[in-house]
Amino acid sequence: GVLKTFLLAFTWTYVTVFIPLQKTYLLLSSAELFVFTRRFLFMLMLCIIFDNRDKAVDKIRGLHSLATVLKPAHLRVLIYLIFVILFATNFLYRYYGITFSQSVALHISTLALMAVYFYSLKKRGYLFYYFFVDGMMLFSAIATYIARI
Repeated sequence: GVLKTFLLAFTWTYVTVFIPLQKTYLLLSSAELFVFTRRFLFMLMLCIIFDNRDKAVDKIRGLHSLATVLKPAHLRVLIYLIFVILFATNFLYRYYGITFSQSVALHISTLALMAVYFYSLKKRGYLFYYFFVDGMMLFSAIATYIARI
């Protein structure tokens, strides 16, 4: 069950970062690896939000995911750890060749993701998940792209 969540996050990361770069993994620069790693953590958070939404149904059906396998307290620790890593790594932007404006865009995306996570803790409808949670993928990409201009 845990592997499913990580595999889904990795797949979305691969599709949104690695494929557009059109490079072999060994030829990625440190900045590209930095973006790839941050994007994976970002996607992992989105997957956890969806896993949390589906937790009750998954338990009834006997499906396993990160949200059904981990205790709620452990899941919160993981979520907060991911947020700390995402936020703290933004300060390493110079080391990885990321511009200041791109770092700001990454901070904004991280803060927006945090807000979406806290809103997802209460029962929300499908519109919230499909427009806001899924929309975070597009929002972070647009924010980073605009910061590059």
